[in-house]
Amino acid sequence: VVFAYQREQRGLGHAVLQAGQFVPEDENMVLILLGDAIVAGCDASSEMAALSRKTGCGVIGLERVPPEKVSRYGIVKCEGGRIVDLVEKPRAEDAPSDLAVAGRYLLAREVFRYLADQSAGVGGEIQLTDAIRRMLDAHPVVGYAYPGRRLDIGNPEGYFKALEAYHENR
Repeated sequence: VVFAYQREQRGLGHAVLQAGQFVPEDENMVLILLGDAIVAGCDASSEMAALSRKTGCGVIGLERVPPEKVSRYGIVKCEGGRIVDLVEKPRAEDAPSDLAVAGRYLLAREVFRYLADQSAGVGGEIQLTDAIRRMLDAHPVVGYAYPGRRLDIGNPEGYFKALEAYHENR
């Protein structure tokens, strides 16, 4: 595990790009785990790696969200399990589905090349979702709705719920 620091707040894609310098050139895939999301009830990373080996594709962890929450996430459109489109923080009426990107990515190392020339998107930030969208034809990605529960610890309410869940499962 290596920590990379994002000195400027320019979005998730920019933050991920900072880690690119630490990934060896001979690595084909990179696992990206968002630190504000804890997955309980399954080993999402191992399950995603197994799916990647089986399909030969990258994998993005997904969860279903209610319409009133789609504007908080990257939302995907899948066809036969394969992700064919991603939209960052769409309005509910513009969302291609209710499948939200859930803080777990196993992607081709090429994601760093796409991020390096990614222009700013939603919120004026460099969005990881936009770079992935551009890579889909050359580097297919499948969606994996993992059976566990994602706990968002990026806000006080979510952090408290994660502590409660941990206490219940001890």
